[in-house]
Amino acid sequence: ALGTYYYWCRKDYERALRELDRAEELRPGEHEVIEMRAYVKRRMGLYRETIADLERVQQLDPRDNLIAAETGDTYMVLREFDVADRCFRRSIELAPGNALGYFYRVALGLVRGDLETAHRELAVMPSGDDQTPRSHAWVAFFDRDIDGVRKYASQCKEPTISAPTFYTPL
Repeated sequence: ALGTYYYWCRKDYERALRELDRAEELRPGEHEVIEMRAYVKRRMGLYRETIADLERVQQLDPRDNLIAAETGDTYMVLREFDVADRCFRRSIELAPGNALGYFYRVALGLVRGDLETAHRELAVMPSGDDQTPRSHAWVAFFDRDIDGVRKYASQCKEPTISAPTFYTPL
């Protein structure tokens, strides 16, 4: 809990890592600790270390669709799109009714400049959470459909298009 506090509240990532490493010493193999450590490392730009931790979490909890999606997101940052896509497909396979894997596949299509894939994923994406209208807003943005952006952005609970970097090269 202390590592999470330093990560979320204090934004002291070095201290968060020290606390999470200490927590893992006390409870080895605790996947929540390793997962949080991965997110801290990702925030610090330590992407390869993040992937190593997330893959370890997947071994400990192979049915967690969120971990599959987050692993893919990290691969997408590294522009390893084929590996990212496999992770997103795994996330969808684990939880076909959850929009997150589809959301990331839409983003992957946009990052690759492949609007056809983005549209195809939108067509099969389940509704019910904020990821669905957000994905529609993004695709409408890239389609240059300002009315569509307004329509879908108004359905989102949180801001939709806030200076997207879309995984620019590192």
